[in-house]
Amino acid sequence: MPSQCRVGETQDQDLETLLTSNGEQLRTRYDTILSKVEAGNPPRPRRPGTRGRVKQSPACNLIRRLRERRNEVLHFLTDLRVPSDNKPSRTRPAHAQAQAESL
Repeated sequence: MPSQCRVGETQDQDLETLLTSNGEQLRTRYDTILSKVEAGNPPRPRRPGTRGRVKQSPACNLIRRLRERRNEVLHFLTDLRVPSDNKPSRTRPAHAQAQAESL
């Protein structure tokens, strides 16, 4: 049993090292991708003489949200407990899921 624990600890340490070494590269790549997409979908300018906010395209709104919430989007890079997707069925054990469905 002790050898299995050491193997698991070693894998966790290797994974953390991998994430810290690649984390900044992935963040830079994320920003680069958003910049390229933003160049293709610029915000709509305000027309002279109009009031109120300018309605933006769905793509522009998504890009803005991804920029504003960059840390939340990339949180799974720094905290290994956070799943990379939001599907709870993949994280819950099958038995607990069957009990929840039967209720």
